[in-house]
Amino acid sequence: MTRQTVADLESGRRRFVTTAELLVLAAALDTTPIALMYPNPSDEPDNVVEVLPGIEATGFQAAQWFSGSRMGFTEEDPEVEADDDAAESDRRRTAWVKASAELNIVLLRGWRQIDELHRRRDQLKASKGSRLKAEELELLDFYNNEIESMRNLLQMSGDNSTGVDGHA
Repeated sequence: MTRQTVADLESGRRRFVTTAELLVLAAALDTTPIALMYPNPSDEPDNVVEVLPGIEATGFQAAQWFSGSRMGFTEEDPEVEADDDAAESDRRRTAWVKASAELNIVLLRGWRQIDELHRRRDQLKASKGSRLKAEELELLDFYNNEIESMRNLLQMSGDNSTGVDGHA
């Protein structure tokens, strides 16, 4: 990110930040990208943000959606399509998109669990060094087995999310 880009953002000459720039800014400010998007992730009724054009939610709901912990904020179209084939096709497409999004949420949660297992395992190794007791070695082995099992499970789930051509 150039100095000119930062100056343009600061002065308001440029109103939008790309995703890559958001990540660079978060790293430079030693914070998370989501903290820049939703600085107040509370679920208080007066903490309302426009999560999508015309759709409002609390900062917490918006942050949960942005981080993949909940489904999105789409409004259902109340009009019924006259063409039954088009309506059925639209229903199938909507169901597939929803199922894909739900699978992505499950996968993200699984990877978060693996990250937590890594953190616990590394904490155990760091706190005890090379002098682990038998029960600590068992716990270390448990963490390693859980990480491997979760990785295999997530890999299988991820493979099932691809289409016929191998793409999601």
